[in-house]
Amino acid sequence: MEIDSIVIFASITIFSLVLFLVSMISYWKYKKIKLVFIGVVFFIFLIRSIILSLSLFYQEFKQFISSTYIWIFDLIILFVLYVTSLKR
Repeated sequence: MEIDSIVIFASITIFSLVLFLVSMISYWKYKKIKLVFIGVVFFIFLIRSIILSLSLFYQEFKQFISSTYIWIFDLIILFVLYVTSLKR
């Protein structure tokens, strides 16, 4: 296990958590539905990065990320971002 991978995956996980929290706080403050969609994107990205981080330590998750299931997260992220861009 390389320390570089651990640092990068941990940074991505923490950054996506912070972005999710900021978007939810912004929604509570401004009550714009677009911010909910953005929060959903960051939440899905957070779940994906947690799974990738766990794959560094647990063999069961390595099988999960090597399958097509992990790409479903990317597809959902792209779809929600597209829907968000269409909202006014």
